[in-house]
Amino acid sequence: MPDLLTHVATGYLVRSAAPKKLHPGILILGVILPDIVTRPIYIVWPDAYWFVKPLHTPLGLVLLSLAVSGLFVPRDRQRALINLLAGSGLHLALDLLQKHLVGGYALLFPFTWKSWEIGLIWPEQTLWLLPIWMTLCGLVFWRKKRGQRKAIRPESRVSCHISESQS
Repeated sequence: MPDLLTHVATGYLVRSAAPKKLHPGILILGVILPDIVTRPIYIVWPDAYWFVKPLHTPLGLVLLSLAVSGLFVPRDRQRALINLLAGSGLHLALDLLQKHLVGGYALLFPFTWKSWEIGLIWPEQTLWLLPIWMTLCGLVFWRKKRGQRKAIRPESRVSCHISESQS
């Protein structure tokens, strides 16, 4: 698993380049959702691994996203579902880049437990890349804030003057 900060940073960077339909907070929740739901369970109860492993598959992520989007008010559920699915898909794409000594990700669950991976990096290698991700996020954030400041120039404000002859 790329660490949670790598997932969050990637979600933030993708959101910065994505259409406005993607809500940053919900997208990032979707990016970390598979790990925050499954990891604590099988860290505390290692025997529960095979129970929670299906939640880290495409089908499990769809069901998890449906369940979480159901917690939103009805008018926001569809948008929440789209954001959670996009984030979860990004999470799975990042995880697929990893190498594993044993196993990978069961993309075709429940039809097969066969595991898949692209195998470009070892999970701990993402920690070495974390300073780069954080720097990129900082630059994107800085440019975004700088652009917002330029948009609100004093000369662009509308002023209303009442002439003395009207009073």
